[in-house]
Amino acid sequence: MRLPVVFGTMTTIAILFTSLTASNNNANTAPSQMARISNSDRLTQNYQQQADNLLTAGNQEFGTRDYAEAITDFSRVIQIKPNFGKAVYNRRVSYTLSSNKQSTIDNYDQAIQLDPQNLASYFNCSVARDKIGDWQGALSDLDRIIIINHSCLEAYLNRGFAKANLDDNRGAIADYDLAIKVNPNYYLTYHHRAAARQALKDRSGAVRNFQITAKLYQQQDNKRESNNTLNLIW
Repeated sequence: MRLPVVFGTMTTIAILFTSLTASNNNANTAPSQMARISNSDRLTQNYQQQADNLLTAGNQEFGTRDYAEAITDFSRVIQIKPNFGKAVYNRRVSYTLSSNKQSTIDNYDQAIQLDPQNLASYFNCSVARDKIGDWQGALSDLDRIIIINHSCLEAYLNRGFAKANLDDNRGAIADYDLAIKVNPNYYLTYHHRAAARQALKDRSGAVRNFQITAKLYQQQDNKRESNNTLNLIW
């Protein structure tokens, strides 16, 4: 029996609202300085204002869950300013909440290129890959997280899950062991280590891990899940 694991986001998905400061900066500029602004400077300011306005419109559409229109406006911002990080991030969140999983992956890949140290981008990209069954791709993203942060519990747990789905149950157990070193009291890790032991026909190992899972549920006063877990012991 393959027990499902929840592939969750490492951080809460949040939208970034831009601060429209260009006009305030201009208001504090002396007239003589304003006179020396070149045509190219004015053009740059116009592009910046247009990008800010589109970003604001996209944020408003996101707030009303009109993700298709939000994606359109964020995309127009990126056409004006390809490296506008807030627009790239907001567009990928919009894709995540829409049904277009491949576009979600493409946008996270773009965000990773802009900020290769952003753990949330790797993690959320791995979640998107999980949803289309791209376990090998998810492994690559999770590997990168672990290189950057050796203490990321969720990365070890989800990497173990990805390996289990690739029938590498021994590799999955190794990752669950690492997750337990990070947090020895997280019930879900033992639950999935039990499933991996079960897949390897290691009955005693599976039973031991199910029992630990049930005990941790009890410590949280969750008797129902504790009993459900014990019922998995055959």
